[in-house]
Amino acid sequence: MNEVDALVSAYLDRLAEATTAAGLPADRAEELRTEVAAHIDEARASGAVSEAEIRDVLDRLGTPSEIVTAAAYDMTYPPPPAPATYAGQAPGAPETYAEPPPGMAYGTPGPGMAYGKPGPAMTYAGGPTPDAKYAAPEPGMSYDGPVEPRLRSREVGALLLLLFGGFVLAIGWFAGVMLLWASNRWTTAEKLLATLIWPFGYASVVLFSTMPGQVCTGGGSDEGGVPYAEVCTGFALPTWLGIPILILLVLAPLAVVGLLIRRAAPNRAS
Repeated sequence: MNEVDALVSAYLDRLAEATTAAGLPADRAEELRTEVAAHIDEARASGAVSEAEIRDVLDRLGTPSEIVTAAAYDMTYPPPPAPATYAGQAPGAPETYAEPPPGMAYGTPGPGMAYGKPGPAMTYAGGPTPDAKYAAPEPGMSYDGPVEPRLRSREVGALLLLLFGGFVLAIGWFAGVMLLWASNRWTTAEKLLATLIWPFGYASVVLFSTMPGQVCTGGGSDEGGVPYAEVCTGFALPTWLGIPILILLVLAPLAVVGLLIRRAAPNRAS
């Protein structure tokens, strides 16, 4: 199951919990879930494939509790019957009323109102109009409450310690690893990648670059003109290999941290 499927599944699970809590009949609850799932599937078929696009689709649907509240309201207050017709009145013709007795008058209807019928901006029993939309949430808020930031201070601290914590007697790097694995902003695979590239962060890069290289002594010839070989100790990488390795050691941690920043999102831990 990918991240988008997990997001949709969690939304439908919350919808099922809301229908149970509201006491909707089982057949109506199943019908409601089928309608919502069909709407999401239609949006995905129309091109909403990324996590951000699916979140936008779910925000437009509203929270599961709002959907269930509207469904329960419809069951409690069904739509009114079609206007009654009278003898001699053609179906669909405007309703007519008898003239009031002398000295009497019907009350004047308000703007947009007709006798016995709600106006275009009104609804039966106070319910929402067919094209009603929920007000957009305030900045920093969602229908479910405050929006969690992608990166909190603990995640920022974890990333910094993974890069530079190795210089603090290596303890800082271990603290960064603990903060990384305690966070719910990344998947297990992403946490494992950040732990392995590289252990102790840039401290290990500095250690690698300062390791003793190859030392060579001797070479030449003695007083009699007899040549003798040069003696080398230690290990040295050829330049064509050593420079790319050093570049990889420097850039790989930055690439991993950039990946973690880009993919960070609440409740991604698996």
